[in-house]
Amino acid sequence: MSIKTEIICNKCGKEIVNDSGCYKTNYALYRYSARIQLWGVNEPRGYGGQRIDLCPKCYEEFINFLEGGGDNA
Repeated sequence: MSIKTEIICNKCGKEIVNDSGCYKTNYALYRYSARIQLWGVNEPRGYGGQRIDLCPKCYEEFINFLEGGGDNA
């Protein structure tokens, strides 16, 4: 019996897997996704904050947005 953990992009909703189609959770997280840790205004940093995972395409769109290249993120 094997256990599969899905990692979903919080922007587009697609599952994040590596190029070879491997579903190893840690490998997919560290090699094929971006992670943002977000704390709300007045939320202590000691709390967990909100974790946001992005696929490579959504990450590039987000960086483009931050650099002022568009409002599609």
